[in-house]
Amino acid sequence: MDTKKQDLYSISQPGIYIFVTKHLGKILLCSFLLMFMVAIAYKEDFEYIKRLFHIVIVLSVIGLIVDRFLRKVAYRIIIDFTESTIEFYMCRSGEAKKYSFRLIKAISINKYVIFVLENGKILYHLGQNEEFKRSIDRLKTHAAFFPHG
Repeated sequence: MDTKKQDLYSISQPGIYIFVTKHLGKILLCSFLLMFMVAIAYKEDFEYIKRLFHIVIVLSVIGLIVDRFLRKVAYRIIIDFTESTIEFYMCRSGEAKKYSFRLIKAISINKYVIFVLENGKILYHLGQNEEFKRSIDRLKTHAAFFPHG
């Protein structure tokens, strides 16, 4: 979903992406409980429960790694060229973080757009949106006019 008004550009990930990233922990917990109930129902021997325990450990470690990554990922970005600000809505917390263009130290584009700021990095999954790529190029030009530091 994109909106564009004069010098305001907004882009957002699809609703299912937002739902899954916000509720990933609950989804994993429900999956663990379901696997545990199935293991108990078929407990001819305790091999199922041992396997389940190993699966839970592996998935928990993967979940922690994904959670740390998702803390840096935004699901929505609003670029205001009039006010020279960019606002990020973060996947895990849902909070909005607003920054001036002058706080952007670098922007790189690959599969993700990576915004390097004074206090860390924020990522946005790019997809195939060519108009957004043009807006990022425009943002790079605007941010280059501000001294960093």
